[in-house]
Amino acid sequence: MGKLNPYSHLLIRMTLVLIVVAAAAFLYNTDADVRANETDPAVVATSDVLIPVGDAGAQTSDTEPDNPAAISPEAVADNTLPADTAIPDETKTASEPGDGTETAPNESDDPDKTTDITDVADNTNNAGDGDTGNPGTDNGNDETTQTGFASDGGTDNGQTENPEGDNDTDGTDNSADDAAAKLAEYKKTQEYVDSLLVTHPDHYNAKVVENARSIPTDSDNDRYLFITGKDKKIYKVGGMPEGFKNDAQTRKHMVTLDVPVWKMTASGEKYSSYWPITINEKLADSIRCIFSDIYQLDIKFPFNYLTGYSFRKVNGVGLVNSKLMSTHAFGVALDINLGDYDNDYFLGKGNDLRNKNNPYCIPDEVIRIFEDYGWFWGGNYDICADTMHFQYFELGFLQYESDEPFPILSRGAEGMDPLVIRNLTQRLVRLGYLEKETSNFSKKVDKAVKQFQEEHGLEPDGVVNYATWEPLINLTHFMKYVF
Repeated sequence: MGKLNPYSHLLIRMTLVLIVVAAAAFLYNTDADVRANETDPAVVATSDVLIPVGDAGAQTSDTEPDNPAAISPEAVADNTLPADTAIPDETKTASEPGDGTETAPNESDDPDKTTDITDVADNTNNAGDGDTGNPGTDNGNDETTQTGFASDGGTDNGQTENPEGDNDTDGTDNSADDAAAKLAEYKKTQEYVDSLLVTHPDHYNAKVVENARSIPTDSDNDRYLFITGKDKKIYKVGGMPEGFKNDAQTRKHMVTLDVPVWKMTASGEKYSSYWPITINEKLADSIRCIFSDIYQLDIKFPFNYLTGYSFRKVNGVGLVNSKLMSTHAFGVALDINLGDYDNDYFLGKGNDLRNKNNPYCIPDEVIRIFEDYGWFWGGNYDICADTMHFQYFELGFLQYESDEPFPILSRGAEGMDPLVIRNLTQRLVRLGYLEKETSNFSKKVDKAVKQFQEEHGLEPDGVVNYATWEPLINLTHFMKYVF
């Protein structure tokens, strides 16, 4: 073989270089593909199951089925959650000050589905134990904001769940959040509401009913001993028994549970739902039975407000300066449909002045159910009719601080509060006895007062004392009080 010329040597060398470069490029690309498959963010490998990131609907699990009823009815029928279940905070604050108004579902919504937002209003209100119950009137005592599952709660946050229940790709264990979400979804169902019917033949809970029927009712002293461990006593601000000295102590005796209720749309269509209420734990089963029975009434009595525990004193017309502690402060009282003016506080014993044609007006059937379980209706107080109010203790302690609980006003009297005079004239204007409100007890005011007294069977002397305040306030009970 002859000797190669220089040009041939150069060609061979260039060919060899190209072969080496091509081989190196092939090996590099192959390695890059392998690494890309291992780290591609579009695919996550977990326990040999490939789950596309962000597609929660594609995931599978052998231990946590997607059906919300995987959290069994038995697990929540008594309103108890697993000890390791995280509960989302889904509190909705209603219109101030706790008037119970809620955002009703659209009239096009299916009323058979529990999809509304449960109203768990900030209970800073004046209801119960002689409270005025007037929207816009703040008694200065913050009440409990009850927290529970909203009936449209548990919305999926779109996070990818680990099908094995192990830590997810960011190292966070979402199993508790997932369980809470499933429970919230389950609480949307009619099945959950039905599970709260502890007195219904299909859901009868003999133990709950037995507990509800066994609470002491023979005497008021027995009731106090049962709740506080102390004898019956008029408890005033700063004098509460041990264990109930303040809100922090008292809350240890409270429990929040869901009760079944009917609600109503703006068009008057009723639909099934539930409501969380905080109450003394010793009365929990009593409350569960009471609301189970109310729910089963043929009339489907609707709720737009429900509150229980609140650590505060009593309040209301003539009780503003009272030092008496409310029965709400023991968790043994509740108010229904506050803010609806046919469930309100009326002066004078037996003055039940409600319009019973109002669907939110508490009917006799509901009152009888409470009484059947040993509770008392606030409409039977000696000094007023607190018609929204029910309590386990007897009604004897609500009282005015003096024989003249309201300011006495008259033409020419000295020391009258201009704010009280203005409140008087606002009521007279509302009733058509006066054209314009004022802070002065003028001749026109005197004339208007005498006309009002004469038309209501009173001595027309122009003196606004309790006898005159009583019918005047009752006829304008929806207005704000200033004393």
